[in-house]
Parts: sequence; C-alpha cells; structure tokens
Amino acid sequence: MHHRSEQRHLIGSIGVTVVLGVIGMTIGLVTRSRAILFDGMYNLVDVVITIGSLMVARLISTNGTRRFQFGFWHLEPLIELFGGVALSLSCVYAALTAVADLRSGGATDVEYGVGAIWAALTAVLAFAMAVVMHRAAKRTGSGLVALDARGWVVSGGLSLGLLLGFLAALAMADGKFSSSVKYADGTVLLIVSLALLPIPIRSIWHAAAEVGQIAPRALETRVSAAIANAIASHGFVDVTSYVTKSGRARFVEIHLLAPSGHEGGAVDRLDALRSQIAADIGEDGSHLWLTLSVTSDERWL
Repeated sequence: MHHRSEQRHLIGSIGVTVVLGVIGMTIGLVTRSRAILFDGMYNLVDVVITIGSLMVARLISTNGTRRFQFGFWHLEPLIELFGGVALSLSCVYAALTAVADLRSGGATDVEYGVGAIWAALTAVLAFAMAVVMHRAAKRTGSGLVALDARGWVVSGGLSLGLLLGFLAALAMADGKFSSSVKYADGTVLLIVSLALLPIPIRSIWHAAAEVGQIAPRALETRVSAAIANAIASHGFVDVTSYVTKSGRARFVEIHLLAPSGHEGGAVDRLDALRSQIAADIGEDGSHLWLTLSVTSDERWL
C-alpha cells in the first residue's frame, strides 16, 4: 500500500512540476526576468530528479533479483544524493547569474507586475505541494518523497522571494529610488538562491552518510539498549553488533557470546530472542534486516 501511495504522489508531483516549468519559462521570457526564467528551469530540472525517484520507488517495491539479492534499497540514498547535488548546483548557478546581471548594470525592461502575480501563484502552489509531499513522506517513510518535498520548499521559497522583490521594485518605481529598480531582479535572485542553498546541502550530507554506510546514531542507540536487555535476560557474556541504514531499510547484525553449555541453544528460544530484540529496536519489520547469531566461541564474535 505504501509503495503505491509513494508512486502515486511522485507521479502527481511530476505532472505539476512540468506544467509549472513550461509556463514559468514562458512567463520568464515574456517578462524578461532572469529570476522567473531560472524558476522555470529549476522546475524542469526537478522533473528529472523526480522521475529518477519514481523509477527507484518502483524498483524498491519489487523483490530482489539474483544480482541484487538484498533488493534495491541502496538506490534510494543515491538518487537523494544526486538530487541534492543537482539542486545545489542550480542554486549556485542562479547566484552566479545574479552577480553577472548586477555587474552588467541590472535589467531595465522587466515587467514586475506580471512577474509578481506569477510568483504569488507559484509560491502558494509550491508550498501546498510541499505540505502534501511532506505528509506523504511521513506516512510512507519514503526518503524519495521527502526529497521531493524539500524540492518544493526550495521552489516555494524562490517564488516567495521573487514576489517580495518584485513588489519592492513596483513600490520604488515612482519614488526617489526609481534608479535602483533595475537591480531588483538580480538582487532578488542572488538573495533567494543563497538563502535556499543550505536545504539541498543538508540532503547531500544525509544521503552521503548512508552511501558511506555511517552507522546512524539513533538506530545504534536502540540496538545497544535491546542488546543490553537480551544480555540481562539470557545470561550472555559478550556481544558485537553492526548497524547501517540504506534508504528506509535498516540492517542490524548481532553476534552474542554464550558460556559453554548455555541452555538458550534451542531454535524456538533463539526465535523468541530474535523477536524480542526486533521489538525492542522498534523498527518496521518490513524494513528491518536482522541477523542474529549465538556462539560460545569468541572467534565468531
């Protein structure tokens, strides 16, 4: 059910993004605003990322293959990493474009009134999509939908910044600051692009940690607590554990050292112990890969 919901939301996001991107680029050309043109181009770049997310989501919903025997969970942080890099480069490109525009004397022929109306509409729609996708991400546990939600936040923030800048330009047009209006488009683009840059950078950091298989601290803490409970309940003398996270999948490997002649060797007791540890960890069973071994030989720890 969650897989179908995830894919449905991603498909809907692709449709909305394509429409906004095409219309935005058209309005950017009509109003001669580089900021609006960038907003439209950003939406079209985001489409490519979302299509990639949809393809990965469909792969994750299937069983593993002979070559990918653990499934396709590892593709989720990869697409998130790619998306974060793409969004970061978009923000950097926009900032450089704005600097070049300001150094060349700004823009004197931007139609700020039409631009303000379009920016208001896209800001409302983008933030509404961000809320919808964020709720879907929490419900499905999908990092791909969460990535798309962050993309909509970036888009909405960009549109909101454009709106405020264009309104300021309209307010200055007939006053003593009218000579500065030509710098409004470039200034707005520079401020918004730099302000939004930390959002995709956080995505890169999060995804890189999973690609590098850095043990997630929260999961490691829960596993340690579950192990301590198992040792206290069953009399094990030592333990080693390994945890990692790949997308929504959690991989936990635990090796318990039992004293010679330990009575917990029966299969049913080990199954009960495994169920107890899984419950103590508190992860969704469909996303948890738990390997548990018991030995009385320290070599296998």
